[in-house]
Amino acid sequence: MKQQEIYSSSEANNWFARNKEALLERQANNNQVAKILKSYDFQPTCILDLGCSNGYFLHQLKSELNCDAYGVDLSEDAISDGKKRYPEVNLFHKSASDLSLFEDEKFDFVNVSGL
Repeated sequence: MKQQEIYSSSEANNWFARNKEALLERQANNNQVAKILKSYDFQPTCILDLGCSNGYFLHQLKSELNCDAYGVDLSEDAISDGKKRYPEVNLFHKSASDLSLFEDEKFDFVNVSGL
């Protein structure tokens, strides 16, 4: 088995279960990525977050930057939780190595959260 298959088959959901409460606490933190983008006067219209977990950070970016937001993660549990918490972001149970569901050049900013 490849490392990704092993992680996807069990550890992705286990990681989310272990860290869910900490992720919720992080929501209150300032969003440094959005501050940096704003300081360069960069206003993305469509962003992608790789390894987005339940989308907590993606939700923050979308709120701060007022743009379309997409995220992928290997944890089905995280994606399911995020779809309930943050319906305004687009979350997918996918690998960052398979982004075929998105058209080329769709995103003008890609964040790497969990890779």
